[in-house]
Amino acid sequence: LKLQFLYLIGSVNTTAMAAFALGKEKSDAQFKDLFCRLDTDKDGGITWNELEANIGKIDNEKAKMMMEMADVNKDDRIEYEEFNSFIDMILKAETLTRDNITQKHVDHFFGLFGVQSR
Repeated sequence: LKLQFLYLIGSVNTTAMAAFALGKEKSDAQFKDLFCRLDTDKDGGITWNELEANIGKIDNEKAKMMMEMADVNKDDRIEYEEFNSFIDMILKAETLTRDNITQKHVDHFFGLFGVQSR
C-alpha cells in the first residue's frame, strides 16, 4: 500500500518549504477551489466520471487508486470531507500541514488531480 501511495502522489518536494507558506486559510481556499472544479455537476461530491474526466486523461490507474483511497464510505463519490481527509493524508505523508505548504505544493495537488491551477 505504501508503494501504491507513493506512486499515486509522486513527490511534493518538501524543499519548497523554504519559500513562503500560504497559511491555512489560503491553502483551505485553494483546496476548496480544487474540489469545486472537480465536482463539475455541483452536487457536493466527485464521482468516478468527474474524476476520470480530469486525472483519468493522464493516468487511469492513478484515478482508480485515488477513488479507492479517498472514497472512505464507498458510496462511489468523494464528498468534501473525504476529499479534505485525503489531502491531509497526503500532506501528513510528506510531513506537511495546511499551515506550512507553499503555492508550489498546492500546484502539485492540482496537477495530481489533472486540473490546471489558477
